[in-house]
Amino acid sequence: MSTIDHAAIHREHQEAHRDHQSWIDDTSQWRRENAAALDVIAQVQDLVLRHEADVMVWGLECASHEQHILMHEHDIAQAEACGEHREVKQYELEHRRMQHQHEAAGQSHALLRRQHLSIMQQMQRLRDWLKITGHVTGHVDA
Repeated sequence: MSTIDHAAIHREHQEAHRDHQSWIDDTSQWRRENAAALDVIAQVQDLVLRHEADVMVWGLECASHEQHILMHEHDIAQAEACGEHREVKQYELEHRRMQHQHEAAGQSHALLRRQHLSIMQQMQRLRDWLKITGHVTGHVDA
């Protein structure tokens, strides 16, 4: 019969206990980090959803501005066809106002474009990371 070396077993148990405690500490830390990562993901989702809403609104504003220009052109053509001539100054004022609106719209578009490119650049980095790590689940390409 062999004898049990209680001291050796006790040392192995102590070592296992230290390992388990270290692993438990790791998982606690990882859970905190995962919670923080999920919070970041929620913020990113909120950012992308707000950006999408801005893009939709901007598209509608552009279409409205285009419609306004087309109506203005139509009104001018109709007035000319009927021989009605508004004062040149009135046309110039309206045209300048529309030019200022167009310039402001161009600045708004440039800002939205920069925001969009920044967001898409970061999304591409995430897509690339998902592909590299083999964590692709579903369609991630734009």
